[in-house]
Amino acid sequence: MKLLKTLILASILMTGLNLICFNPDGIIWLLECSRVSAQELTGLKISGYGTLSATTHDRSDIHPVRDVSQAPENRFKTNFSAVMDSRLGLQAHYRFSSNLDAVVQGVLRDQSYITFNNSLELAYIAYRPSSWLELRAGRFGYDAFLMSDTRNLGYAYSWVRPPNEFYGWVPVFHTDGADATLRIDGDDSQWRLRVQAGEQAFKFALADSEYDAETESLQTLSLSRQSGPLTLKAGYSAFSLKNEMNIFIPLHEGLNQIADATASFFPEISSEARYLRDNTAFKGTDITYLTLGASYDDGQWIAQAELAHSTSNTEILSHGTMGYAALGYRIGDFTPYFIFSATRAGNDIRKSIADWSIIEAAELQETVINIINTTRMDQETLSFGVRWDFHNQAALKLQLDSIHINSFGYGLWFAKPITIDNDSSMSLGTISLEVMF
Repeated sequence: MKLLKTLILASILMTGLNLICFNPDGIIWLLECSRVSAQELTGLKISGYGTLSATTHDRSDIHPVRDVSQAPENRFKTNFSAVMDSRLGLQAHYRFSSNLDAVVQGVLRDQSYITFNNSLELAYIAYRPSSWLELRAGRFGYDAFLMSDTRNLGYAYSWVRPPNEFYGWVPVFHTDGADATLRIDGDDSQWRLRVQAGEQAFKFALADSEYDAETESLQTLSLSRQSGPLTLKAGYSAFSLKNEMNIFIPLHEGLNQIADATASFFPEISSEARYLRDNTAFKGTDITYLTLGASYDDGQWIAQAELAHSTSNTEILSHGTMGYAALGYRIGDFTPYFIFSATRAGNDIRKSIADWSIIEAAELQETVINIINTTRMDQETLSFGVRWDFHNQAALKLQLDSIHINSFGYGLWFAKPITIDNDSSMSLGTISLEVMF
């Protein structure tokens, strides 16, 4: 049924790639760029891309996801997935003049709940009053990371997917609001400063339920420099969550009651109950990202690395330090590569402090602590793969991942409860066909 909905939605969405031959991030779109200049791109252009992928792994108690917004249904019925990396993008780009554009972009991919709204990736008007300034309003890409523009566009990078340890925990793909981009050309470099402000809504699964997250005060600042084959980028982003997860509301009420009832006779229990209540709250949670990235591509060697640190004022949301490094080498139509990526949790493993069995609430205490520990991310992955460009608009990729997950570090997985207090290893194999049209 979900596949049928996806196919129906595909017929009415018009989205995909920004029709830009070159931008200061060093991204080169291979769609008609060799044949036309920016001035000639007037009127309506339709294009798109797709990824058809198959993934298999060797575990029955945990299941991988590309990002935490994916759907948990049916994950444990088989060790095979055709939806983890598969996606379809279609685009409509209308250029009114050399300084005014409209872009609509959408991506059909596995999500907890597929709707027209959360499949619509871009829908904005861009105005360039000068060659160095661009203003956009509407829905545009969330520009906090090096691969922000290409997370869904598998043809644009050599590996099967953006490294999970760095990108899998970020469910924010776009922003609804306005942004401004300042471009400065140096003697041998191009600089780009971008400021974004707005909000976003997204869904992800937690504790056998879905959370309809709504952000407020979403702000992003990024600075990039492109010179020859080298691109550098730094980013800062911050936002707050303005709504609570519905299934947590009665949980918080119970914790508040325990905190009030035990304040006089069992202050240690009262203090822990208030702490657990505050650190399982989504509403009012503040999140920040600090990122640094670099990529190098001289036509033969490919190298890319990013490092990020995220903070949160509650333990329920994943945060910490993450990064990756990738290296590839083109040999004709083939590009072998390897990637090392890792993430370390920003909060310690939560353990019980007081004895709640005195008030016959030890089971509730354990449940809340397990919820907090379930979201921690602590793992590393070593990946090897090869990309084969057998056509100028199609490529085949094969990638093998060796993954180690540390105990209470399963925030990037759908895992059965009995698993999370143990270390785990997984071997993951993926084959993907990437096309542009």
